[in-house]
Amino acid sequence: MPRLLIVDDNAPIRYLMRFYLERAGYIVCGEAKGGVEGIEEAKRTQPDVILVDLTMPEMTGTETAAVLKRMLPKTPIIVFTLHEDSVNAELAATMGVDLVVNKMEGIPKLAESVKALLSRSTPSDLPAKSEVSIPENKKAEC
Repeated sequence: MPRLLIVDDNAPIRYLMRFYLERAGYIVCGEAKGGVEGIEEAKRTQPDVILVDLTMPEMTGTETAAVLKRMLPKTPIIVFTLHEDSVNAELAATMGVDLVVNKMEGIPKLAESVKALLSRSTPSDLPAKSEVSIPENKKAEC
């Protein structure tokens, strides 16, 4: 099952995303309330897809995506935002964003987008997992 990391500063949105995406068959292997925490979670969990909000207090979604893409270049990144119209597709692509989904379209649309993005990837295109082992007490989360 694909493993997802959610990076959003809004706790109720993170909860709803986790709730729906897990019921859609995904594993939410980590959550973060901001870019810096999201980068640390990505290092720790090595997700298959990263979901990032655009507007967060310490780092924007595009700034976070740029760091994440350098760190995990084959991992798809989806920006899930209310401010889709403020995201220039070309700029987003240069920052490492693979797809932008408007929050007004809902979490079911996000789940469809994750599925579509993963279906475009062949197994050899999926991110290579880190050689760092995950401690036994953390494996249950993922």
